Amino acid sequence: MKEWSGRNDAGENSLRALFVVVLPGLLILWAAAAGLNVSLPTYRSPPLGYAIAASGLALMFTAMLQLRCLGGGLPMNAFPPTKLVARGVFRWLPHPIYTGFVAMCMGVSIAAGSAAGLWLVTPSMLLASAGLVLGYERLDLKRRFGDALHLLPADGTKPPTNRDRGQFFLAVVIPGLCCTNSPPTWASPAARFA
Repeated sequence: MKEWSGRNDAGENSLRALFVVVLPGLLILWAAAAGLNVSLPTYRSPPLGYAIAASGLALMFTAMLQLRCLGGGLPMNAFPPTKLVARGVFRWLPHPIYTGFVAMCMGVSIAAGSAAGLWLVTPSMLLASAGLVLGYERLDLKRRFGDALHLLPADGTKPPTNRDRGQFFLAVVIPGLCCTNSPPTWASPAARFA
């Protein structure tokens, strides 16, 4: 694995362009092409969708900046940080860049009223992110930093701290609520009966 040099080169810029321009463009094209074949409910709420997408974008950029400033590297597997970052947003979420990216996918899908974006593209990106984290990054982080990453508290008799409760809420409760099959209360009545 190449260590980050601190200067921009063609490889770094190509990776940036791939993930900032090409991937989102391909996801939009995929959602548009699959739209006719996805017959699940469409939920359209531009204000809510834009708020979710903006929150996801802010989370992503905050985490990227913290990786660069506190970790001494880039938010790319090809140029990983040399130091473990466990402060800032990384204190509350183990992988805030992927969390923000999935939130952006969901927000844009809700803002556009895209059933394919909401029910096909967003879950696919969630699974792809989970696959990358579990199949590569978790092992790489353990190899580079030891057994320092813990999302949930260790087994024991001590009561959970407020931080433990906050992490549980962010990592388990909120995603669980988002994954329920009941129609969201923000969906328009017309969308519920379409």
